[in-house]
Amino acid sequence: MLNSRRIGSLAWSRRHGGRLSLSDRWSIIAGVLRARLVRRLRPDGRQPLPAERLDLEALRFPDSRLVKEAFAIGDEAYEPWLLNHCLRTYLWGGLVGQLERVPVDLEALLVAAIFHDLGLTKKYASDDCECFAVAGARVAEQKLAGLAPPQLVNEVAESVALHLSATVRPDEGGLNYLLHQGALIDVVGRGLGKVQPLVPRVLERHPRLAFKKRIIETLSRETARHPHGRLAMVSRVGFLGLIERARFDE
Repeated sequence: MLNSRRIGSLAWSRRHGGRLSLSDRWSIIAGVLRARLVRRLRPDGRQPLPAERLDLEALRFPDSRLVKEAFAIGDEAYEPWLLNHCLRTYLWGGLVGQLERVPVDLEALLVAAIFHDLGLTKKYASDDCECFAVAGARVAEQKLAGLAPPQLVNEVAESVALHLSATVRPDEGGLNYLLHQGALIDVVGRGLGKVQPLVPRVLERHPRLAFKKRIIETLSRETARHPHGRLAMVSRVGFLGLIERARFDE
């Protein structure tokens, strides 16, 4: 269970609506600096692990009512380029889980991946909070209530709220960690080397569709709309530049 004071946690999100305090801002800057130091010391984040652990076919979409409902919500809200990002996020996260032997409920990971950027869509963007990830967590709580056990709803909402953080550790929960890893790989290419053998197959299944250009435009609008949230803060310290330099050909 996450510390309720952890920036990006569901408890923090409920209290603050995604709006950063001064101490939150300093904490984020410190986290970004730590992450940069780790990248310099360990360029791809971790020691190489056996690629034979990777099994893309094991990450087929679970055939459940919950997944079907999540896809119906995603299909209605997302443009194709952003829905593809969500599906790649699921696959990258699942592959990292295989590689690092991090246990996760694949149904929960897929649902969280589908929900994690709903706050960026026209249908679910919110002026009631200062962060699209918090808006997405609220949508998850509302839409999944009655479809899944309360604990699963809470876990999915937590991972959606947390995914915008600079870092998420494995000991903060497998779902939280793998959703963050999947999004990080797809958006800035951080950790791409872990899953390199399967990159062509994932991109063939779910093409990027000029993702860099479109996500930078979308996040720039979100930053202007909500200048007191996490996205605006990390954008000031170079996040959009990392997206532009991600190791994907588009």
